[in-house]
Amino acid sequence: MNVNKLESFLATVDHGTVSAAAAQLGIGQPAVSKHLNALEAELGVELFDSESRRTTLSPAGVKVLSTARAIVQAVIMLRAELEAGRSN
Repeated sequence: MNVNKLESFLATVDHGTVSAAAAQLGIGQPAVSKHLNALEAELGVELFDSESRRTTLSPAGVKVLSTARAIVQAVIMLRAELEAGRSN
């Protein structure tokens, strides 16, 4: 699983739209959509409720959310530790 996909998922949840997520991540909206579609395909579930105009999590998306946050946070911490190790 690619961390960029999880980051796109979290940014979409946190910012409410794919456009806002793309702006926050500094990438194009098509890239965020591609990440979300790939993550849904990999997990075999829809992460967002397609019946709503707003970006609303599906029941599966709710289940994925906390684990996605934990994984991304762990990767951020690992990168920081590795960077600190290079400085020493």
